[in-house]
Amino acid sequence: MAVIEAVTRRPIHEAFATLIYEPLGLTRTWHPGTPPEASMPPAAVPWAGDEPMDRPLALRSFRDLFSTAEETLRFLRALITGELFDDPATAERMRQHWNPLGFSLIPSAPGWPIEYGLAMMRFQAPRLLKPFFPIPTLIGHTGASGSWLFYAPDSDLYLTGTVDQLTAPAVPFKKLPRLVRQIPSYATKSEREGGEHTSK
Repeated sequence: MAVIEAVTRRPIHEAFATLIYEPLGLTRTWHPGTPPEASMPPAAVPWAGDEPMDRPLALRSFRDLFSTAEETLRFLRALITGELFDDPATAERMRQHWNPLGFSLIPSAPGWPIEYGLAMMRFQAPRLLKPFFPIPTLIGHTGASGSWLFYAPDSDLYLTGTVDQLTAPAVPFKKLPRLVRQIPSYATKSEREGGEHTSK
């Protein structure tokens, strides 16, 4: 984000407003520590264990933002389809190369089999393990508060949500694959490919 601020010569919330929020019509997305529109509902407070993190300036230092499910999904669709860019092929280039993360020694932190592209995560089972661990592919990103914004290409499904808990950043990787496997379109495709057990 420091690169964006240096290139645009604007604070990140102004740069994002010009480059992303306004073109996509995101009127209910804003950054902590900046004045939200009067019509916006109060933002949910993230928690750190049993303690609420109602500290806008601290959240601002994380370069975080507030938004709605509707607007985060609108952003993800524009990102995946290339609508967000002057050159739609940029979206494909962001997903051309993936670098695997190592194993995490911290149970609450995400790690393998997550891979990183250009500002995107990909979560999927390695090819040799897919028959034994039928994990649906997820492309997108998670946040420190257990938030997620993912695209499941096998079922053309977009997912967003959060648990608002700073001690649970790995929750999306534990819960979302199981959720996607219950979607009829994913289960049907898996069965056609010879993995009837994957729909359970």
